[in-house]
Amino acid sequence: MLFLIRLSTSGEFSGIQNSPIAFNTEDKVPETDITKDNHYNIQHCQFNDTGAYKGKSSIDFRNGDGSQYIEVHSCIVTYGRGNYGGGIYFYGKFDFDISHICISACLCYWYSAIAYLNGGESNKYNLTYLTSNQCLPAKHPLYLKNFKEYTYSNVSFTPANGYTYGIVLAESVHDDKKYSYNSFCNNTSAQGIVYFYDMSFNTTASNCNCIDNEASSYSVIIYDQDRYMGELYLHIENFYIYGNKVYDYYYTYHEYDHGKIIVKDCQADNHDSYYHAIFVGENIRLTSDEHQEIQHFSTYACNIAYDVENIEVETPIPFETPFETAHVTPYLTEHQTPFETAFVTPFLTAFQTPFETAHVTPFVTVFQTPFETAFNTPVITNGLTPFETAFQTNIRTPYETNEKHDKPESSSVDDQAAINQSIDKNGNDVGQSSTSIILGADSKSSNPKLGNEKWIIIGVLAFIAIVTIVIVSIYLYKRKNSTRTDDYSETEMVEETVIVANDNISFTIENPLFTTTINGSDDPFKSAFEDSDADGVFHINEN
Repeated sequence: MLFLIRLSTSGEFSGIQNSPIAFNTEDKVPETDITKDNHYNIQHCQFNDTGAYKGKSSIDFRNGDGSQYIEVHSCIVTYGRGNYGGGIYFYGKFDFDISHICISACLCYWYSAIAYLNGGESNKYNLTYLTSNQCLPAKHPLYLKNFKEYTYSNVSFTPANGYTYGIVLAESVHDDKKYSYNSFCNNTSAQGIVYFYDMSFNTTASNCNCIDNEASSYSVIIYDQDRYMGELYLHIENFYIYGNKVYDYYYTYHEYDHGKIIVKDCQADNHDSYYHAIFVGENIRLTSDEHQEIQHFSTYACNIAYDVENIEVETPIPFETPFETAHVTPYLTEHQTPFETAFVTPFLTAFQTPFETAHVTPFVTVFQTPFETAFNTPVITNGLTPFETAFQTNIRTPYETNEKHDKPESSSVDDQAAINQSIDKNGNDVGQSSTSIILGADSKSSNPKLGNEKWIIIGVLAFIAIVTIVIVSIYLYKRKNSTRTDDYSETEMVEETVIVANDNISFTIENPLFTTTINGSDDPFKSAFEDSDADGVFHINEN
C-alpha cells in the first residue's frame, strides 16, 4: 500500500511523489530542495513523469559535504527527466546505498539516461538490485564512479548514442570493490557493452551475463586502463556471453594501453580478443545447442501504483498492471522463468500426465482383446484343416492300396512333424497346434470308409471325363463331314449355251423406215414415242 507521506524535517520520504526530491548545499532553492540533514531515507516511493529535461532529476543530490548518508530502497522511477541522470543523479561527497529500484523509460539532456552516480573518492556507495529498461538513447546510460559494490542488477533494452564505450561505465578508486551477478541483455551501443575504465586497482568481475547485445565496433567487454596507473589486471570470471553482434569485427574482449584482461572459466560463443587477453582455466565455446539457460541472473520485480486524483489515497490503478507486467513478466520470464520452466515444468507435465493416460487405458484394451481372438481362432483353423486334408488324402491313398498300409503310418508321422515345425517357426501356440493335428490324423486312419469314398470320387471324375471326350469327338466328327460336303459342292461346272432357232420367221423386203399408206398405219414407229396404256410394255403392230 502506497500513501503519500512527505516529512521534510526528518529526511524521510515514502509514497507517490509529484515533484523531485532534490538536495543541494551550494545552490539551495527553498521551493524545491529539502532541508539539510545527516540522514535521508527514501523508501517505497514512486516517481512518474517527474524532473526537468535540462534541470534536476527525480532523485537529485548534489554537493554533499561528506556528512550525509542517503538510503534509497524499493523505489520506482518512470518517465523521469534530468540534465544528468534521467532517473537518479548523485554528485558529491555522499555515502549512499541504492537497492531494489526500478528505472524505466527515462531520458536526459546530456549524460546517463538511467542514473549518474559519482561519489567522492573518500566516500563509498553501493548499487544493488537495479532493474532498468527502455530508457531513451544517451551517452553511457549508467555511469558508476567510485562505487564500492555493483551487484544483482539488470540493464536491458537500452540504446546508447555518440561515443559510448559501454552501456554501463564502471570506474572506481577503491580496492575492495565488488562487481558480480549482473546481466546486460538486448542493448545497443556505438562501441561496446560493458566498459571498465581506470579502476586504480586490480579488479574482478564475475558471474555476469552478456546476451544478444549489439555494438557497431570494438567488442562486448572493453578494459581501458590509464597508462600512468601502471599495469593492472581485469579478471573476467564465469561470464556467460552469447548472441552478441559486433559489426566491424566480433571481439569479446578488448584492452587498451597498459591493462590486461585475464579470462577464466567463461562460456562464450566467441572468445576472440583484441590486444592483451590471457585465457586460463576451462573456457567453453558455446554453440546454439548448448545455449539453453542463463546461469547468472537476478532482478527486482517492480510493483507500481499511480494516483490519478487524490494523492493521499491508495490508488492501485491504472499503472499497477502494465508496469508490473513490464518489469516482472518479461525479465523474469525471458531470462529466468522460460529457461527453467521450459526444461522442467512443461516436459514433466507433457510426458507424464497425458501420455501415461493415453498409453495405459486405450492401448491395453485395443491390443489385448482383438489380437488374441484374431491370432488364436482363425490361424489354427486355417492352418490345420487344409494341410491335414491335403497331405493325408493324396499321400496315404497310394501307400494303403499298393503296399498294404506299411507307408501310411510313417507318412502320417512325417507330415505331423513337418506341420509342427512350420507352426513353431511362425511363433504360434505349439502345444495346441500339435494336439489338433494328431487328433485329425488318428480320426482319418481309423475310418474304414475313407478308401471307398476316394474311389467313388475318382470313378465319377473318370466318367465325366469319358462323357466329355465322347461329346467332343462327335462334335469334331460332324464338323469334319460338313466341311468336306461344302468343299465338294464348290466344284467348277461347265457352262453350255444353247441357241434355239425359230422356223416361223416373217420377213419383208420393204423398208420399214418408210410407210406406203396415207394414214401411216404401216409406220413401224407409230406411237413409239407416246405413252402406252401399260407402263414398261413395248407393242409392235404388224399388218
